Amino acid sequence: MTLLSAGVASVDITPPVGKYRVLSSGKFATALRDPLYAKALVLKDDSACIAIVSLDLVYAFPPEMFDAYRERLKHEARIDSVVLTGSHAHNTPEHYWETAQTATADELADMPWNDESMEKIYRAILQAHANVASVRIGFGYGTSTIGTNRRLVTPKGVRTLGRTVPDKVPVEPSDPRVGVLRIDREDGTPLAVAVHYACHPVALMTPETTEFSADYVGEMRKEVSARIPGNPDVLFWQGAAGDQNLRSRITGSGESEVKSYGHELSDAVVSAAMSIETSTQAGLSSESETLTFDSRWPPEVVDFHKRQDPGCDTHWFLQNYRPRYSAPVASFVIGRKLALVCLPGEPFLEYQFELDRKSPVPDTWLVGYCERGFGYLPTIRAATEGGYGTNDSQTLLAVGAGDIMIAHALVQIARQARLLQRIPTPTDNFCGVGGFYKRPSAN
Repeated sequence: MTLLSAGVASVDITPPVGKYRVLSSGKFATALRDPLYAKALVLKDDSACIAIVSLDLVYAFPPEMFDAYRERLKHEARIDSVVLTGSHAHNTPEHYWETAQTATADELADMPWNDESMEKIYRAILQAHANVASVRIGFGYGTSTIGTNRRLVTPKGVRTLGRTVPDKVPVEPSDPRVGVLRIDREDGTPLAVAVHYACHPVALMTPETTEFSADYVGEMRKEVSARIPGNPDVLFWQGAAGDQNLRSRITGSGESEVKSYGHELSDAVVSAAMSIETSTQAGLSSESETLTFDSRWPPEVVDFHKRQDPGCDTHWFLQNYRPRYSAPVASFVIGRKLALVCLPGEPFLEYQFELDRKSPVPDTWLVGYCERGFGYLPTIRAATEGGYGTNDSQTLLAVGAGDIMIAHALVQIARQARLLQRIPTPTDNFCGVGGFYKRPSAN
């Protein structure tokens, strides 16, 4: 088995101002606070080649828009699997139906930036593939508390602790872990740092904003790259942030908060990254499948929404309602030690903890906002409790959809770890004679 190699590439995908709406305000962008990027990481060994692309978008481009590029990449570069994941920054453009809070159908039909951006992403993946070289890999964890749960369950019901609530308090479940994957060149100099954390990037989310921005993600990336020798590329993989928001009340434009949160997170990343010991690694695998789920709501709910006063929720719901939804679920195992589970939508944090408990690869990171953006994925318990993100118009999939996705991802990882067999094991237990079952080797 050959050792892992890797390549990275980055491209600016910021749309032109004046034509595209900022998601958080619905207003046309007139300025750029900081650039929006697509950052591609390609990993390769003798048996697999995969690409993970982090995007400064609220949701990634869906399969029906990007699959043609996947086919080209498969034929031109033999890349087996490509996953696009959004950072979920809210000061990014409304660029297709899954992101449109206010954009009209005519606006969505006339957005050349979509095709231009997907072409740029495709080129970035090819460039990362061309840059592939032998690497050393390691991962570790930092700690940050910039995020907390925004659903406060009380005897009176569930209270939403939104961005501007004055008396916010820390709420569980939350996850202070900051996962850091460090990829070094053969000489030990950092090539790339991938950051995994779960928290909505909404520091700059105001009803008045007209600036595009990557929010705290952009601040963190810029600072981490500047503080680590060699200025590595920094990728951000959003975690299970469906119910995770910034911990403190944000007032005004959020400019001071976005800088302080970005700085605080970068402290955690740099501390972890500099303590990681990298080494050559072998082993890379991937699995993916597309599941289907019924809608959370019956078709007559569409007529109900049409009778409501126009608003962001109503507009988005009518754009995105389907009787059934397709849900891509993918997983990767890197160097036999780290697994990534890539889910669509906005999974609640409890699903990360379920992976912690059940995955055969102890370090398994849930990466949300991959491929599709059809709203929240609450746990069954959260759906029964109610509250934001569980039983509203931004929760489109049937209750339990997230649980089923996690179950499929766990099976995928177990297969990749060679812990599930393809043929039955002979046994004499049926005849009443006991025996030991020998667990299959993962090697």
